[in-house]
Amino acid sequence: MKKIVCVILIALLLSFTGLAQGFQVLSTKGIVLEVKDEVEEEVEEEQAEDSVTFEKNVQIAKVKITSGKYRGQILTIRHEVSSGYLGSIVAKPNDKLMIDIVEEEGYFQNAFIADYQRDWYVYILVAVFLLLLLEIGHYSGVKAIGSLLLTVILVFKVLLPLVLRGYNPILLASGIGIVVISITLLILNGFKPTTWSAMAGTIAGLASAAGLAILGSKFIPLTGLSGDEAGILYSLTDGSLDFAGFLTAGIIISSLGVIMNTAMNIATIMKEVKEIEPRITFKELFATGINIGREMIGTTSNIMIFGYLGSSLPLLLLFQANGEQLLKILNSDLFVGELIKAFASSIGLLITIPVTAVVMALLTGSLVEQEYYID
Repeated sequence: MKKIVCVILIALLLSFTGLAQGFQVLSTKGIVLEVKDEVEEEVEEEQAEDSVTFEKNVQIAKVKITSGKYRGQILTIRHEVSSGYLGSIVAKPNDKLMIDIVEEEGYFQNAFIADYQRDWYVYILVAVFLLLLLEIGHYSGVKAIGSLLLTVILVFKVLLPLVLRGYNPILLASGIGIVVISITLLILNGFKPTTWSAMAGTIAGLASAAGLAILGSKFIPLTGLSGDEAGILYSLTDGSLDFAGFLTAGIIISSLGVIMNTAMNIATIMKEVKEIEPRITFKELFATGINIGREMIGTTSNIMIFGYLGSSLPLLLLFQANGEQLLKILNSDLFVGELIKAFASSIGLLITIPVTAVVMALLTGSLVEQEYYID
């Protein structure tokens, strides 16, 4: 398994850096026709006179390629099964797998079993989501789908390619965040005071969260390289990217939806209160917005914090299983990075509430009523 991973990573590295012209890895789909299990012995020499012999499980699988350039062809693939690796794939007849095919100068070199096919379930979930969104939301659902597509395009066609070219991830995420906020709120709500209020509150909240993350990165050394994905990306790019900046960029992108939703809810309810009580003062309307925010704080902040903790559950279990001391956990690069994400986002959410409330109160014309007395 390690040898296969190394070969694929080397292929990706060479294709990324251009050191080997025409060297690439093609991801295709395949279905297993038959499998033969074998046990091989391998001798590993530790010293000149000593050697260690160990057995490894190997599968010889015949796989029919069902997509891409090699569709319809039957390949014989040698696949090592790692018994100590949780994600190791044990191929069985009729299994639908992802196959990585290595080419050089357009010619077939080798093929490896990479993973199981899972995209079909993703397509089903997306289809169910879109159908429910249209059925329940009607025209608002159509607008929501449009804003969602815009966000996906900006992230995959603008943010990721420019980050890989070496641009600052914080500035890119901030710029894309502002564009997404502006267009999403305008599409969903139009040119109204609620839109401008929610926009101001969301930008203020994201700026606060990003600022806290930047301060954290400056005052405490965070490499941003604790995860396996970051380590592989570091190898592929020779460490030329701003990995510490990924922490702040991740906070901006991940907390954007929750903060924007909170700001929009506060502004909308304040608008309804103003329509019911046209003579309400600035102070009273602002207090109403704060009270609405207080009602939302508990559940919304829990959503953000538990969301980050949920994604870190394997890490927390690893610390618990190893019996790590609390002092060591609180100084772990990966754990502190996740804590900064959770609490910086939650603080940004708290900042959003008063900013949204004060801007909405100002825009609706609810100025403080003044009384004049004649002596």
